[in-house]
Parts: sequence; C-alpha cells; structure tokens
Amino acid sequence: MGEIKFLSPSKISALQMCGEYVRLKYIEKIPERSSGTFQFGKVVHAVIEKALRQVILGNKLPSAKDMTDAIPGTWDAVWAEEEGKDGFIGWEWNEGDSPESAKADVAPLIALCRNEVLEKIRPVHVEHDWNVTMDDGAGGSFRIYGIIDLLEQGGLVTDWKTANGKVSPFARKHDVQIDAYGYWVSSYMSLDVVQMRKVYLVRSKRPKIDAQKYEVGPMHRARFEQMARAAWRLIQADGYVANPNTWKCSEKFCSYWSICPFGGGTITEI
Repeated sequence: MGEIKFLSPSKISALQMCGEYVRLKYIEKIPERSSGTFQFGKVVHAVIEKALRQVILGNKLPSAKDMTDAIPGTWDAVWAEEEGKDGFIGWEWNEGDSPESAKADVAPLIALCRNEVLEKIRPVHVEHDWNVTMDDGAGGSFRIYGIIDLLEQGGLVTDWKTANGKVSPFARKHDVQIDAYGYWVSSYMSLDVVQMRKVYLVRSKRPKIDAQKYEVGPMHRARFEQMARAAWRLIQADGYVANPNTWKCSEKFCSYWSICPFGGGTITEI
C-alpha cells in the first residue's frame, strides 16, 4: 500500500475527477499500461528542453536540423526509460497509431516549433521543479510540487502540449495546472497577474501550432488555495469517493474501469 505525502497539480485534478482512480493509482499502486501518446509527448518535450537549455547557457538556439537529428536518440532513451520502470506492464496505442508513425511525426512538429516559436523565446527556466508549502487551515501544512515547462523573461509561462488532429474545447479550458503554475510564479516573480499559455503542437497531415492564452490573478490564486486544501483534507480523511458521472469513467479513458465497481468489474477482481 502506498501513501500520498504531497500534492501536485495532476493529483488535485485527479481527485476532482474521481477519488477511486486516485486510490487505485497512488494508494494501491496498480500499474497502468504506458501510453504511446505520452511517449510521443515526452520526446517532443525532451527535444525542446535540450535546445532551450543551450540558450540559457548563452549558446545559439540549435538549428532545425540539429534538433531533428536528436530525435532518434531521444526516442530510444525515453522508450528505454519507460520500459525500465518497475511498474511497466506494456504499451497502449490509439487505434490506427503505432510507434513507427508516431516517431516519424515528431520531426515536422519539432522543425515547425523551432522556426515559429522557439526563435522568439528568452528562457529563464526550462523544466523547472517548484514547490510551495501551504497551510491546511487546521494548524498544519502540506507541500505541493510541480514542474514548469518554460518560464520566460518578464514572467510568461509556457506549457508545451501535443494533440492529435485538433485541440479539443475541454483541453483549452483554464484548469488546475494553469492556476498552480500561476500561483508559484506570482510568488517567485512578485507578479499580481501572471501571463500564461498552452502551446499545442498538433500532429496531423499538416502539422500546426495552436496556442491558448490565460491570465492567473488574485481570484485564481484564491481558488487554487481552496482546491488544494480541499484535496489535502480529502486525502487525510481517506475520502477517496468514486465519481461515475465524469467523462473519465469509461473503458476508453480510465485504466481501472474494468476493475472498478462503478465501471465494468469489482475491486475483488484485482
């Protein structure tokens, strides 16, 4: 049995979605199949990160060719790291997708991102670990950890995303992750309002860049504090309540659907 010792934006989001999913993932630690979609996204992130770290060191941004030449080695390294994890139980790819087609689709997106976005960026932090301590409202405290993809001079935060075909309206919404990043950057850079964006690298026959802008101000920070404290209280009370009334509660989107009593099975089948 595991134990949740700290929060993250993803854990807070998951708790809002379904407490039973959180229990199975973080407490029972039941392995999930590794997503090919996430493999693709991790490779894109890693190539962009490596290039921007060169800029932070005072070097020129690598050329599109240099960045695309780095893809095969990066792909292999990310793949091997995933398969080397103790909980690895196999891959899951979307219908019609494959490792070969995904790997081939990285290069055009990287070249497009390099020429249309990265040339204009003045990075301060890349893939930066951050944490905050928050009081729990009952005399105690807890920690929240996260990773920011990119913080630029002036305080602009960029979160790299990948998408297949198009960006859904749900993905464009102002979410917990945006509030969490803005919460930390506001304190770190003494900003009342933090400018943020999600930059989607859209994988399709004609790859494209799709950006969505956000602002995180005092109202959003207060909302994030409320959500974080509520999530922490729920964890302390072991209040992992299943919620079958969300989009995630389906065989398509939840790895644990077949063993959940609110899905297609029962917990005794684990």
